[in-house]
Amino acid sequence: MRSDFERILKLFVNPYNSKLSDAKYPMDEFYIDCNKIIVGDSSETIDAMVLSELILFDSFPEHQGGGEYFKLTEKGISQLKKIYNVPDENGDNSISETDKVISELKTKIENSEFLDNNLKSLFLDTLFEIETTYKIKCYNASISMCGKLLETFLSNILTIHNIKYEIDQYDRNGRPKATRMEPSLKELIDIASNHKFHDKRININKDLVNLIRYYRNGLIHFSKDYSKPTENQLSLIIVSCLEVVNQHFSLLKL
Repeated sequence: MRSDFERILKLFVNPYNSKLSDAKYPMDEFYIDCNKIIVGDSSETIDAMVLSELILFDSFPEHQGGGEYFKLTEKGISQLKKIYNVPDENGDNSISETDKVISELKTKIENSEFLDNNLKSLFLDTLFEIETTYKIKCYNASISMCGKLLETFLSNILTIHNIKYEIDQYDRNGRPKATRMEPSLKELIDIASNHKFHDKRININKDLVNLIRYYRNGLIHFSKDYSKPTENQLSLIIVSCLEVVNQHFSLLKL
């Protein structure tokens, strides 16, 4: 399945575990949210998903205010369940995708033979805060800690592979002025995603990690242009961040 299809399908996962078959996305809100996670023209992707019978659009009845919305088809629900471990619709307490990824990553860190104790503690403490805030639905705090997790991961994967990430600063005449040893998350993302690693398994998705950074920065810095994400988006961003680290964890060693 196309990766852009997967990202849009995941928008329908409700953090309050409502039935996927009942999820209705108002059309205007749906297009806005899709534009935030799709690179390029999201309307082409949406049209292709309708043609593929993954989603459909319908109208709210007049007594509910009217207007059009998108919803998942049975095929879309089936595909979503294959790619994303959503709660079972009969109301059982099946593990969420976020819990699953956190648990898997914690186990890897705890059993790691190549991380020193300080780095283990840093990773585990950050995961604990993500897990705790996520469970009590403090999603903003969770995403802030995801930024810290990304910074820790990117700094260490660059260090291990002997990639310089100090930032040289210059004066207006182009002469070296100072070297900053602690780059920002944006600078770490730019260095890691643009570098040609010898190990081809390292593939930092710049669009994805910058999307995580966008929401993280919107939560901790003031911006008049920032739009508050939906709870579906917050949940998706958290899982995406965890999966970036999880997929590359074994590469935190030479």
